Amino acid sequence: MFIVKDESLFTDASEYKEIINRVKELNISDDGIKFNQKLRYILENWKQDCKSSEEVEKSFDALYQGCLSDDELASKLVIMISSRSFISQEVHDQNFRLLFLRKLQNDFEGGKVLQKTNPIAFRNCVRMLGEFFSKARLVNGDPFTFMLIPLVNCLEMLLDSPQVSDLQQVAFQFYLNGAAIKTECPDKLNELFNKIRTLLTSDKQISKEGKLWLLLSIELGANKFGVLPIDVFKFYQEQIGGNGMSLFQCSQNILSVQTPEDNKTLENYKSSVNVLQLSTKPEPTQPALEPTVPQVTNSVTNFTPEVVNHTPKEPPKTQNSSNNTGKFGRPILGAGARLNKAKFNNDSSNWRDKDNSSTGGWKKTGWGNNDKNSKGKSKGWEHDDRFENNYS
Repeated sequence: MFIVKDESLFTDASEYKEIINRVKELNISDDGIKFNQKLRYILENWKQDCKSSEEVEKSFDALYQGCLSDDELASKLVIMISSRSFISQEVHDQNFRLLFLRKLQNDFEGGKVLQKTNPIAFRNCVRMLGEFFSKARLVNGDPFTFMLIPLVNCLEMLLDSPQVSDLQQVAFQFYLNGAAIKTECPDKLNELFNKIRTLLTSDKQISKEGKLWLLLSIELGANKFGVLPIDVFKFYQEQIGGNGMSLFQCSQNILSVQTPEDNKTLENYKSSVNVLQLSTKPEPTQPALEPTVPQVTNSVTNFTPEVVNHTPKEPPKTQNSSNNTGKFGRPILGAGARLNKAKFNNDSSNWRDKDNSSTGGWKKTGWGNNDKNSKGKSKGWEHDDRFENNYS
């Protein structure tokens, strides 16, 4: 028999069997879209099955009583109630989250009686209390911190029982909420650990498996209620069994995210990137002059189509940027424009031996040569040299 505060609300679970079965269809591994579709389906049918607020309350009471005897159904109910869409969800003016919290509070207040009369119901009540605190959040995103003290008191009551299932539930609650308990009430946490140490050293009624669960609780605290090392996890898996450690199965998965195949793939990816970087290295053959060739060709095609197919042996030399302001390409020179250049090919390549004036070279005018053996170095404008043969 389950202890119910209001006997008028108790109804046979078979009357609302369809509602309970719809809740059982929820799955922790469902994605967000599928989970919301299931929630919408549950609520729509709930409204059709219950025509008044009294029927909604009775149906929820039947669902909650079923959770006290079925731990899987209890976890699925917590998933539904703790979702953000159920913060203010109502059916016929009945808020499901408020109904759930009211049930938890009543069972906590009568926890000692419930533990004596129905230990399974009390253990599942503690399970729902801890899982709800771990998952549910207020409207502003804060956790239900006022539920930590009741949770700690329930854990103390579970430690008074030598039942293996109760001690297993203590370890599981440490795994879920140990970090929050340490932050909000560290003194209470120290009292729990001291009680566990006392049970390990003095209590002879606890079986070997029960002591393993108590020892696992100490291990979780030593690892800051985080991920257990692989060797520690494997030890308890061998001692307790895979079914018992299924609640902690996320520990090993987190520690083995990367595999040797993944690392090898990453190394191959990096090596291919290096090869691409080496193969795209530019060749050293005239990198700056190559872009200017099509520019000159385009400018030529606007004026003389005959020279489009002409490819010069050497790329044209670029002029200074100051002289190219506002100009496109290079002007086309007329026929014979470069013939005057042949006049200067016989002179020395030294830039000091050339003169751009029409009077001849530097040596003839006497401006660029200061040779002491030169005879005409002091000639003036008034000198007449028509009868001298030596012009050097």
